[in-house]
Amino acid sequence: MTKAKQPKHVSKIRAQFPESVRAELEHYENANKTDDPAYQKLLFEKLYKVFICRLDPWPDPLQRCLDGWNQHVYNVLQGRSEFEATGRMKGWDRWADLPKIKVRTLTMGARYDEMDPEDMRKMATLVAHGQSWISETGSHFAMYDDQQNYFRALLTFLLG
Repeated sequence: MTKAKQPKHVSKIRAQFPESVRAELEHYENANKTDDPAYQKLLFEKLYKVFICRLDPWPDPLQRCLDGWNQHVYNVLQGRSEFEATGRMKGWDRWADLPKIKVRTLTMGARYDEMDPEDMRKMATLVAHGQSWISETGSHFAMYDDQQNYFRALLTFLLG
């Protein structure tokens, strides 16, 4: 099987995992068993609980979303997991279009985010009237795990 391209930021996150975790992930990936509950549990424990939402337990709306998500659609768009881009969005790039956005824009990210916070900052510089806010303690869902700071930044932007 051809090795799939790994998104840069998620590759950095994965590299921080202990070798035993990386080896276990590779075992399932090489066997094309990323839908195996053991692989999904590894994703949840090592990636989602740190870089998606840092609360335990997860807020009900977020848990319902995960419980009801359509993995087939995700696989078609992304690929088998966050760690590889093999789906239809592989190679999707809109960086060159960002300067065309002329309305006030706020990019929001977090230190513990599956998306690269530096990319979020860079996006804001490329948009004509862009601003960026990065949570220092939150994750991809900072609106839950850094709620006070998230909504303060959002309201400041909206009222500004």
